Amino acid sequence: NLNLCDPGWIPVPDPLTYPPETIDSMLARYSRAINVTADSIFALSMNSSIKEEWGFPFVQKGNDIYAKRCTTIHETDMVILDRYKDVGEVIMGELHTHPDSSPNPLNRSAPSGDDLETFNINSRLNYTLFVECGNVRYSLVIENVALARVFLANHPTDLLSYDQQVIAQTQTNWQTDWQTATQIALAQLLGNSSTCGIGFYKSDSTKTNFSKLIYSLIVNHFTI
Repeated sequence: NLNLCDPGWIPVPDPLTYPPETIDSMLARYSRAINVTADSIFALSMNSSIKEEWGFPFVQKGNDIYAKRCTTIHETDMVILDRYKDVGEVIMGELHTHPDSSPNPLNRSAPSGDDLETFNINSRLNYTLFVECGNVRYSLVIENVALARVFLANHPTDLLSYDQQVIAQTQTNWQTDWQTATQIALAQLLGNSSTCGIGFYKSDSTKTNFSKLIYSLIVNHFTI
């Protein structure tokens, strides 16, 4: 038998049979890379007298993933990111903070309908939006570009944000746990990622283990 391979040669896996990376694995990998920076800007958000939002894009260059320029415009409900890229960098996603604005640590919002506006700019497969809430990190991910574009074209983000507020206020204990109320409301508006093209995920307290959030109309709670 002829050996046509040099010593030490390792065959490249067939891309048709090699399993691709799962979304939760991808989110964990991104999250580990930006954890320190994310925790730092959340601390800045909470130390501000007005509990302002901070954010940054994160990029990949070669095998490295890292946060870029952290910015704030000293506002409580928005941040404008500096998306300038250096040579060789590819923007993989972004993160911004949702600090609470009262003594109640749960008086912060999960991702809002307005946050989905970023996907009108960055509607790329697997483009990732993280929202840092301190106790957990939420993520919205483009899982199907075509479906996401149709969903956003039919659901203007300002109306999504308004509807989210209305639905959130129908939830039990919304006045003491606005984070959960807005989380449930957004999941209801998105429905299933197989129809809207956008996956909705939530981390545990480590910020490196993510589970997909699925809204159930029958029992009115999340299943994972």
